Formats: sequence, C-alpha cells, structure tokens
Amino acid sequence: ASEVFTKIGSYSNETSLGDESGRVKFEVKGIYNTDDYIFVKLRIYNKSKLKYRLEKVRFWNVDAVKQKNTSYQEIELVPIYSMVENEWRNGGQEVDSKEETFAYFMLPLFSIANNKQVKIQINEYMGGRNGDIVIDYASFYSNMIRLY
Repeated sequence: ASEVFTKIGSYSNETSLGDESGRVKFEVKGIYNTDDYIFVKLRIYNKSKLKYRLEKVRFWNVDAVKQKNTSYQEIELVPIYSMVENEWRNGGQEVDSKEETFAYFMLPLFSIANNKQVKIQINEYMGGRNGDIVIDYASFYSNMIRLY
C-alpha cells in the first residue's frame, strides 16, 4: 500500500473539497481508485497559533437529504490502511502552527448512488477544531483519478 501512496503523491488534482474549522483547513486533495480500492489524499493545514493534534478520521456513506420522519442511512467506511506524512507523537498526529501535513487512506472499493454523499469527519484530540467534508455524487466521481 505504501507504494501506491507514493504514486498518489505524484498525481495532482487541482480541485479541493474542504472545510475550515478554528483556523485549521481540511481539504481532500485527491480521490484515486484501482480495481479493488479507493484512496483518499487529505491535506490538513494549521493556520492557528496552537498545535493541531489529529485524533481520528472517519468516512461515511450517507443519504444526501435527511427528511422528517423517514429513515436516514449512514454506513461507515473503515480504512484498511492509513499513512500520515509526519511521525506520530504522544499518541496523536501533531500539526505545528502554520504547518501542513498530508494523510492518505486506503478504503475497500465502494460505490455511491446519486442520492448519497461521502462524509469525511476529522476530529481533534481533546479539542473542538473538528471538520466535516461532504462530497456529493457528482464531485466524488468527477474528481476520481484511476491509478492503474
């Protein structure tokens, strides 16, 4: 998997999908696929004066519209493998002030229907600077790059 992550770093995808929370910017910098897996490249840029300590990143396949008195489906997509560019310190990934890091996630191959979205939830360790990135059906597939 690390060979694929190295290859992902060499691809460029100009479209960024993201969220900004507490002067920490979260962006999806690339979505890639092979026959069996989907890879997501995530950028975390800390514009604040405090270190940002990443606790976890979760992926969900969710309904696009939540209506009153109807069922709402969320399916968690658990990464098979993940890698962060900086080393782990004190049980969490730290992003220093005015710094950025990239995280790579390998997910089992999945598809989303046109009434679904992919939601990425980024959580800070013992903090409130959490972010959500929601990618709709059209953006998900139009930004995907086939690796091989």
